[in-house]
Amino acid sequence: MAQSATLFVLDDDPQAVGIARCVAEAHGLHCQEFETRQDLVDHASLQPQGCIVAAAVALAPDGCAQTVSDIQQRAALPIVLILEPDDADMALAAAQASTYGVVSRPVSEQELTAAVER
Repeated sequence: MAQSATLFVLDDDPQAVGIARCVAEAHGLHCQEFETRQDLVDHASLQPQGCIVAAAVALAPDGCAQTVSDIQQRAALPIVLILEPDDADMALAAAQASTYGVVSRPVSEQELTAAVER
């Protein structure tokens, strides 16, 4: 990702947001946090470069991988989902779609870095 890229973050977990900030800083990315899915999609869809990092439950409250795919197409940016340990259905859907990265809670800086770099 180029230096002008942005890491768009949607998660209510302060630890995950802090790790996302560290990853962004380490890669020379701007980090922008959002409180709602709609705000994130509206802003991210205007950006030519970046990556969305979001809690699966915040991005797709219906638990549907198709919702995530629709958001990815609208924003035209890669998505890294943060899954709860019991999000087996979403993990399976993500693996089948293979259109976005997945990390599990508790989020580690190494896992998130690897997912964002992909």
